[in-house]
Amino acid sequence: MFDSREAVWISGSIGVLIVILLVIRFDAGARIVSSFTEEESVQPVTVREGQTTDEAVVEALAAAASVNGTLHELVLFEVESGTGAEVVKGSTVTIHYVGNTDTGVQFTNSYTTGEPYTVTLGEGKLIEGLEQGLFGMKEGGRRAVVVPARFAYGSRQVGPIAPNSPLVFVVEVLAVQ
Repeated sequence: MFDSREAVWISGSIGVLIVILLVIRFDAGARIVSSFTEEESVQPVTVREGQTTDEAVVEALAAAASVNGTLHELVLFEVESGTGAEVVKGSTVTIHYVGNTDTGVQFTNSYTTGEPYTVTLGEGKLIEGLEQGLFGMKEGGRRAVVVPARFAYGSRQVGPIAPNSPLVFVVEVLAVQ
């Protein structure tokens, strides 16, 4: 699980991702990258010890944005590598997660309810970007997943999530079956 220090870290990390995402959205110098497809393998950006987290985040988000700064690609940041079973399509996973919009509005948090979520991947019960972001994680791992609107709710308004909003999740894999 996590302690209060880790909860503060999770909140702070989401805040940094959101601020940088807002900056990247208006960065006309961001380069175009190809669209994510199911056939492509998703390679997470790994922030290593000694590497400045903010620099790695800016670099990854810029690579995932179009010229007008709109996020088009799924961006993954390894927070902590797990050591248990690996998440693959068809796995049943138990996760804790926090979800925020790109403007900082928290719309879900399993830590506050105290109830982790269990789901079988491939059944369409998670938004596409979050599900894709779980693949390759290992039990005990944590990852930040930045999901473009097209892999979330697209142009639909869903509760506090505005149309065309990228979403930012921090996910912890508790169990993989």
